[in-house]
Amino acid sequence: MIQRLKNIVCFCLLACLVAVSLTGCSASTGTIEGTVTVDGKPVKGVEVIFRHKELPAEGSGVSDDSGAYRVFYGRAKRDLPVGDYNLSLGVMLPEESEESSSKLRRQVKQFNDSPRTETIESGTNVITIEVADSAK
Repeated sequence: MIQRLKNIVCFCLLACLVAVSLTGCSASTGTIEGTVTVDGKPVKGVEVIFRHKELPAEGSGVSDDSGAYRVFYGRAKRDLPVGDYNLSLGVMLPEESEESSSKLRRQVKQFNDSPRTETIESGTNVITIEVADSAK
């Protein structure tokens, strides 16, 4: 009887230990959203790319008419591993407005010439991206 009780106690302790260790091993994740502006005005068609500095993790999103973007990771997942990310931009505009598209491409290139790092934490990360109009 005492041996059976010892076995039950050992099993329960082992189960608790496994549960605690599995909980501690789960990776923390966060989501990224925000707006893209040029001189304070929202801009459409800017691809926002976040590349993790240490892990093979990359997420991206494209700004809409209001400049808002949401970053997706893989196949429509929003959760990215927490950590430091390199931020870069691209242009996803149709060629309908060649002049404004060309200007935006120049501004995005200038933004990318100065590397920017963002730290992503657990939960929602709201990141406003201001692209300066250096032609002024």
